[in-house]
Amino acid sequence: MVQEILKNIEQKAEEQLLKIKEDKNKALLALEEKYRKLQEEQKEKNKAKFLQKIESEIQEFSQRKNLELEFTVLKKKNEIMKKLYKEAEKRIDIDKLVSLLPKDVEGRIKAGKKTAQALKRVTDREITDDLEEEGFLIIGENVDLDFRVSEILKQLEQEQKPELTKLIFS
Repeated sequence: MVQEILKNIEQKAEEQLLKIKEDKNKALLALEEKYRKLQEEQKEKNKAKFLQKIESEIQEFSQRKNLELEFTVLKKKNEIMKKLYKEAEKRIDIDKLVSLLPKDVEGRIKAGKKTAQALKRVTDREITDDLEEEGFLIIGENVDLDFRVSEILKQLEQEQKPELTKLIFS
């Protein structure tokens, strides 16, 4: 009977050991699965961070290239405008320029040689032809008016500058 009791105890001990081994194996498998999931989650987080970084770099690069393109276009536009202004300066219609002469402004008139001749045909005011360029200046007591070709073209050119200013400071 003692033998039977020992045999039962041994059998119960083996069953318990077997159950403990099974529980241990299940716990190890659960830990391994948990570890695998954590690794996968970390890999996904790293992948998401990497993708976000790459997208950010691509966006910055794209913005930089767009800005460079806009500056290049504006530079070319300015070069073309300068050429057009120089060509316009050569082809200026003196009679149209003379038509800008205000009738109600008093003062001395200084003009370029061709402009002075044209002005003398339309007004009896005193005109000197000592300007180095075409166009005219009216020098009055309270106001000076500048109708020189270079000044008119400069004003036209300045009207194009807001595009550049907007691009630089936006």
